[in-house]
Amino acid sequence: AEGREQILHFLKAGEVFGGMTVFVSQPMPATAIALEPTELWQLPRNVVRQALLTEPQFALRVIEYMGERINDLVALVADLSLRSVTARLARQLMENAVDDVVQRQRWATQAEMAARLGAAPDVVNRALRSLSDAGLIELSRQQIRILDRVGLADKALPDR
Repeated sequence: AEGREQILHFLKAGEVFGGMTVFVSQPMPATAIALEPTELWQLPRNVVRQALLTEPQFALRVIEYMGERINDLVALVADLSLRSVTARLARQLMENAVDDVVQRQRWATQAEMAARLGAAPDVVNRALRSLSDAGLIELSRQQIRILDRVGLADKALPDR
């Protein structure tokens, strides 16, 4: 839908983007956006395939990594299909809070928060207001403070 994006994963140093293209002759159905200065290495498909055939430890690590990514994507699909935007937001706030405070990082715009949740920015804005109106969180420009962790945890449960 227009105005919607879905963040699949935040990559860290040393992680792989587009690794599945080594095994399939299709373009990667996702894009990557660097949030800070980044150095990228592009490895030719034939070099990676040869390493998989000749280096068992490398092949095993690639299989483990792909298994982890598949598990992450299955969890994301379940989250998107079983939880409302408000529930996903509540869960994200609880996961990202330090001492019941979520600091708005330099790249955590409303649109980026919406992309993490797989929702349009206006829907996330309504969900934030709903949680605030319910007395579960307090919104300010620089942070979101959790006021009622138990109540927020209840909101984070899958829709029934």
